Amino acid sequence: MGLEEQPLTEDQAERLLAVLRWPSGPICPFCGNKDHYVLDLKNANRRRYKCSACRKQFSVTKGTILEGSKLSLVVWIRFIQFLCKRSEDVSLSDIHHELNVSYGAVQNALDRLAYALKRAPLRAALGKSRNP
Repeated sequence: MGLEEQPLTEDQAERLLAVLRWPSGPICPFCGNKDHYVLDLKNANRRRYKCSACRKQFSVTKGTILEGSKLSLVVWIRFIQFLCKRSEDVSLSDIHHELNVSYGAVQNALDRLAYALKRAPLRAALGKSRNP
C-alpha cells in the first residue's frame, strides 16, 4: 500500500524520516556519536534524543531543511511526493491546493528545497560535483 493510499500520522512520518536519515539508528548531528537515549518530554511535538557523549539534544529534523519548519512532517512528505510524481511544471497554486497550506508556506518549502539542492554534498551525491 502506497503512502497516498494510507494517510500517515505525524509519528509514522517521523519514524519514516528517522529510518531514511539513520538506517543504523540515530547519530548525534553535533559529535557523530551513536550512543543516545530518548527523552520523555510531555510537551514535545516530536521525539527528542539526547547524546550520551556531548549531552546535546536533537531530533530527526536537526541540521536538515525541515529544522524549524512550521509545516508538519506529514505535509513535508506529501510535498516531496507531489513534486516527484509530477512530470510537468508545478505552480505554487497547484501545491497550495494539493496540500491545503498557504502560499507563503509553499514558497518557504520551495525555498528550503532549492537551498538543499544547491548545497555541495547533495550535488556530489547526485553526480554533479562541479563547482557552481
